[in-house]
Amino acid sequence: MKRCLTRQRKLDISVISVGNITAGGTGKTPLVMYIASFYQRYGKHIIVASSGAIKGRRMYLNTELGDEAVMVKKNFPDITITGKIIEEITRGMKGDRKDVIILDDGFHCHNIYKDMEVLVIDMAKPFDNNMLLPSGLLREPKRELKRADVFILSHPYMVDGIMYKNLIDYLLRFKKPIFIMDYEIESVRSNEGDISPDFIKNRVVIAFTGTGNPFNFFSLLSTLSPSKVYGIIYPDHFHYQKQDIRELESTFLKKGAEYLITTEKDYVKLIKHDWKVPLFYLKIKPSLKSVNVTEFDTLLFNII
Repeated sequence: MKRCLTRQRKLDISVISVGNITAGGTGKTPLVMYIASFYQRYGKHIIVASSGAIKGRRMYLNTELGDEAVMVKKNFPDITITGKIIEEITRGMKGDRKDVIILDDGFHCHNIYKDMEVLVIDMAKPFDNNMLLPSGLLREPKRELKRADVFILSHPYMVDGIMYKNLIDYLLRFKKPIFIMDYEIESVRSNEGDISPDFIKNRVVIAFTGTGNPFNFFSLLSTLSPSKVYGIIYPDHFHYQKQDIRELESTFLKKGAEYLITTEKDYVKLIKHDWKVPLFYLKIKPSLKSVNVTEFDTLLFNII
């Protein structure tokens, strides 16, 4: 009903939406950064319109950016981050048709015309129990999949061959481009610098995260072959306090661990704390493989 009553406005520049149909972590943020990096190579000024940048009472974290927006800005200092209100977006534009808007979590944003609607689907739980919130994790009915222009399937390493094939067969009915998004670990990183992922092999690791789908993080970490991983899970968008830091440090020492590792999204919230042990995060990048069409980069290039 809300979509039917919303008047859509077309801006003078390209708009790419990256969204999901379920609540929880599907892997949108690495894809947003992938798209931002692609367009920066062509000299574009990137505007990321994010709910985490809304000011005032609707702000997620008082006057700060949300987790995802902080992570994006840390990696791309030259981009502009705004809220999703059109007036905020237009104030962030530099003009001369050099701007590209990436609408973060934009599948449910109906007031802006999108040149490309990218929908990210977590292969491990694509539609949960097929029920809408709060009975399930769907934010909109499955029939709304038809609005997507591109399907990106994340976390393929979390499913078996039958689930993999069934999901792709189902999405092929919509006759839209489909891509599998896997992740590569570039390095294990801290403020002190990078270490090779090979250093984690046969090491004891304390791994923790407060993200929407923590088991994806643990599964990716396991590819580095640590000898043992002690996993700690916090709620999504967890706001770490000093007591949490002390408890993590204590666990690290009691278990005789050699590395304390988290996600990049968690790390950007944690660096402001005074740590008594080294803290690392996995620096990852997505890799996209086409299922039924040309390369994803070609689709992005055709937009501009």
